[in-house]
Amino acid sequence: MKQEERRLFEQTAPTIPANTFLADRVLASIVRRRCASYSDLASSDLTRFAYVLNSPEALQNERDANQHLPILHTHNEWGARVNRIDTAHGWKAMKDLAAREGLIALGYTSSDPSSASNSNRRIHQFAKLFLFSPRSAMFICPLAMTDGAARVLLSLAPQNSRARTEFLPRLLSRDPARFATSGQWMTEKPGGSDVANSETVALPVPFLQTSDIADHPSFLVHGRKWFSSATDADITLLLAREGVPLHNNADPNNLNDFTFRETSRGLSLFFGEVWVDNGSKQAAEIHHHAIRSVQTLNGISIVTLKNKHGTKQLPTAELEINGMRATRIGDPFKGVKAVAIMLNITRLYAAIGSVAGLRYCLFVAKDFAAKRIVFGKLLVNQPLQACVLADLEILTAALTHSVFYVVELLGITESDETASHDDAVLLRFLTPVMKAWCSKLSIAGTSECMEALGGVGYIEETGISTVLKDISVNAIWEGATNVMSLDLVRVLVETKGAAANIFVQKMKNILDSCTILGQEHPKHPLSRSKAIIESLLVNFPAHCESVLEHHQQSRSLLFLVGYIVASVLLIEQAVFSGEDVDVIAAKRWTSNKALNGGQFGVSEYEDNIIEAGQAKL
Repeated sequence: MKQEERRLFEQTAPTIPANTFLADRVLASIVRRRCASYSDLASSDLTRFAYVLNSPEALQNERDANQHLPILHTHNEWGARVNRIDTAHGWKAMKDLAAREGLIALGYTSSDPSSASNSNRRIHQFAKLFLFSPRSAMFICPLAMTDGAARVLLSLAPQNSRARTEFLPRLLSRDPARFATSGQWMTEKPGGSDVANSETVALPVPFLQTSDIADHPSFLVHGRKWFSSATDADITLLLAREGVPLHNNADPNNLNDFTFRETSRGLSLFFGEVWVDNGSKQAAEIHHHAIRSVQTLNGISIVTLKNKHGTKQLPTAELEINGMRATRIGDPFKGVKAVAIMLNITRLYAAIGSVAGLRYCLFVAKDFAAKRIVFGKLLVNQPLQACVLADLEILTAALTHSVFYVVELLGITESDETASHDDAVLLRFLTPVMKAWCSKLSIAGTSECMEALGGVGYIEETGISTVLKDISVNAIWEGATNVMSLDLVRVLVETKGAAANIFVQKMKNILDSCTILGQEHPKHPLSRSKAIIESLLVNFPAHCESVLEHHQQSRSLLFLVGYIVASVLLIEQAVFSGEDVDVIAAKRWTSNKALNGGQFGVSEYEDNIIEAGQAKL
């Protein structure tokens, strides 16, 4: 019998929406609400950009970057050291696209002539990053460090320094030929997250001082960085132990001529070019994709590229640094404080990237359920699977609303006109929460999306596997979950408990603005949800005091904060929109804490909620 006569079954493949912005009602509603009068302009740009990301050219570049991974060439055929990293055309094209779309420039007033406020800019920028991240072949990572570096240079670099006058404009450029990216080199073998154990040193070299950086003398950096993401970046910021000369004739190649402060109190933050021109006359004429062919590394040798679980598209290397010329950024021995400016931003990128990955995979899982027939009916009509998918949608909504609330805080604190002390404290308090909480729950949700496709979900070509492996790094880099939990405790200690009170008041203010939930409406469908959160807020300061006594409780505190933020924002959204789907989401999230633990479909839905869930959620 011929195969075509047997009518063998072929499953219709799930597809991503043609426009992921228009298909994501949660993201669209956030832009509409939080960008106010600027929302029409932002929404129009996001709609256009979503179509760009689904164009044949963009999809080809994504495939190319995912399939042709970075290759390190340490030596040429004659044995000479070359330190060349070859990256895919698609990877370079991602950088060009990021520049043209202003994925960094959008967040900065000086680079965007529109009249939008800082918070509007950040919402618009991070919404574009949300769309870009799962289609970027991990180019979101160098963008995170570039954004963080831009904020550091804007805040701390001297006005007449090369870092400020030459490289900051390149970090914010929309011209692909000028656009520069930054690395962030902190991780070393002895320390990891404990940067106090850093062994890399920076030795001042007086004869390298120049007039434009007279107050920030040049340094030669020596050491080893174990995990340096985006090794193909143009510049980098790095922590190093600053040497203090023992005498006027100190030799920068002799460690014995210097003394060093121990622990993190001896660390300073340094700016350096990763690649420098080799003197070729062709440098001004060569295409920017080939610029590395006329450049050499700045006192750096690449030991190896890391063979990682995911993010394989991104060149991450172990480096030996022997005489890298660098400039101090910020005050001496205040490196940890200076780099915290960068970390606040890169941690939000980790949160955004995680949630964006979950949203992308949920698109796949939901479309598959609408096309796959099992046991005589569509998978989406199977009650248990309908509950699981509805829970995944509610989780995605909770995480999206929460992280964009903190993005808005970032924009507010960056504005000298509207920023308040309380806003700054709240941003500091919530950033580690978003980084860890969003990452952990997005990983759990994405794994559930893979399972929702059965065996085919486990196949690499489906795409969910790649996303799951890539976002797994977000729970680790920039501080693992325990580190973020202890950072939350650190904020409580630094503010003497004030952060807890500020958080409670901010959340109460939002709930109080939901006037429909007042005493005059005790039977409102969200009255119980509001009461649950109000009770938690009453006891929250005391709970924080307990955690200060017992640090092993800090992880549960972090997840509690995430749960409260999401609950408040989902209630706010439900009252604002008045739509059943938002009311369902708020009720389900506040009443079913299993969702906050990454468990889906473990608590029953009412029949009418199941119907609404499969139709709307």
